[in-house]
Amino acid sequence: ELLACISRSHFELVLESPTGPLLLRKLSANPLLLDDHVLAQGAVVAVGEGSQLVFGGDVDPRFLVLMLRCRSKAQVSSEGQHPAVVAAAGLPSALSPQSPLSQNAQSATVKPATHMVQLTAVAAVLECVVAQGADLGSFSSEARAIALPMDEPIEVGRQHQLGFFDRLLQADQSFWLSFISRTHLRVTLSQSQSQPLSLKVENLSANPIMVGGRPLGKGQSDSISEGGKLVFVAKGRDEKETAFLEFLLRRARGQTRSA
Repeated sequence: ELLACISRSHFELVLESPTGPLLLRKLSANPLLLDDHVLAQGAVVAVGEGSQLVFGGDVDPRFLVLMLRCRSKAQVSSEGQHPAVVAAAGLPSALSPQSPLSQNAQSATVKPATHMVQLTAVAAVLECVVAQGADLGSFSSEARAIALPMDEPIEVGRQHQLGFFDRLLQADQSFWLSFISRTHLRVTLSQSQSQPLSLKVENLSANPIMVGGRPLGKGQSDSISEGGKLVFVAKGRDEKETAFLEFLLRRARGQTRSA
């Protein structure tokens, strides 16, 4: 069951230049956290020494944790290759780091990023502006936002943004989380020349949502422009319909409007 949460190509690490940052690109729709921050599919982020990559699922939200360790060429020469590199190359662990075989093993495990033509950038976000019972002022902007790359379908739900909805609704999550499906909706961001951002929303769940103030049932789709709202609604304990989560579509910081 846990293996089903790890994709064949879950993420990739890319070093585009010797002096540039090491970049991680999330390729899978399955959950992945970086230092407890949920990564959206298509997200590209810089990582460094000590960064933790967390695989999770519904049964165990942290069933596998990887820590990134970075070493210079000088350290590799003096200390030898990491045991995992040696094992992957099928070489004896006693090999000298100066051995030609050892050097070949190292070069065999380093893959240049020539296959990456262009990294996906985050163009906009769905930022939570209302969460029932939560003080959103205590959250960073990243902790309450779902990143949206351009022209890439992103599935939204409890199994895709692992831990995200739990944190937003922690004041009363046992009640409100039941109205958020594992795969609740699919969103696709687009923009035509000289036109504002547009987000297509498809409801994949029997649980209702509101898109731009309009109800959206299962199997239906609608769109909002920049500044529009996506709202999760349900009947509260008082049987009144409540907007328990509201998200605002906004441009990512650093992104400019088209002329």
